[in-house]
Amino acid sequence: MASPPGSINFTSNNPPQSYIHCGRCDDHFLICSCEGVGHGTDYIYKNLPPPSPNLTPLERLRRFSDLVSVSPTMKHFAAHMWLRNEAADLVTALTNEQAQAQLRQMMEEYIEMLSSKPEDLGLSQMANIVGSTPLTEKSPPEQVKVIATEGRAAIASFIACDWSTVTKAGILLIHTAFQVSDEQKYPIDDLNLGTIFNKGVDCLKSILDMGYSNTNFGWRLAMEPDRQPQGTNNSNIQSATRRDYFLRYYNSTHCQMCGKEEEEGGGSSLKMCAACRSVKYCNVECQKKHRKFHKKLCKEIERELMTTGSGGLELD
Repeated sequence: MASPPGSINFTSNNPPQSYIHCGRCDDHFLICSCEGVGHGTDYIYKNLPPPSPNLTPLERLRRFSDLVSVSPTMKHFAAHMWLRNEAADLVTALTNEQAQAQLRQMMEEYIEMLSSKPEDLGLSQMANIVGSTPLTEKSPPEQVKVIATEGRAAIASFIACDWSTVTKAGILLIHTAFQVSDEQKYPIDDLNLGTIFNKGVDCLKSILDMGYSNTNFGWRLAMEPDRQPQGTNNSNIQSATRRDYFLRYYNSTHCQMCGKEEEEGGGSSLKMCAACRSVKYCNVECQKKHRKFHKKLCKEIERELMTTGSGGLELD
């Protein structure tokens, strides 16, 4: 008997465990050493068969439910029962054009409030969640820009029902946008908005809170972080991994002091910080000038690298 569209056909020869990896180090969970033993943490899925581009919203939710049901940390949520009993009403609400426009506008208004009332809206805390310490050291406008990218990606994936590509930080942004929205403009007793919040936003937030830790790693993860969201009608939305501000900072290719770009080609004109291996400098002089800005971040990244078993190497 053929599996319903959107289902992932796990079998004894193709078990879900073969796709489960540690979200911190990317290793298969059985060989991960983040916690000292092969258990992994903040589980994600890698190398799954890609979904068909022609899936309906309900079929995308079926894929999400399949993944939740076999997740070591999320399986306690009755995902298949939720799919049978709640998903149809939710999809009806999410495919309503007016409701979609309201959700997008709600996110834009929240982003604007972060710009105009950063202290009241907790901009620095949200920057730490979305981009860790590297983002908190940037200016408020730069912080808002990065948060806005994550919020817009989250709302697009949420509306498309491709929930396994929504990060824990992303659903928090959607949840917060609801909480601070104008009650007169977006009444929660509206049939569509009420259904979306209660059967969708609250539900997804609970699941991702169950699955991912409140750490700098956990907030930035999605169940399928390496896959580009589908059904969003926006090919510019990148995967969670490619959007990850911390990882992009970590893979920096310019001098952190003067901004000199690394030369193209094989040879490197910049030298890495030997402690955290996350930033580069032209020379010792640039490194010394930047030390007072980098000191706190350096220690945090070094701790994170040691947690994942990737640190401890000295570079010239």
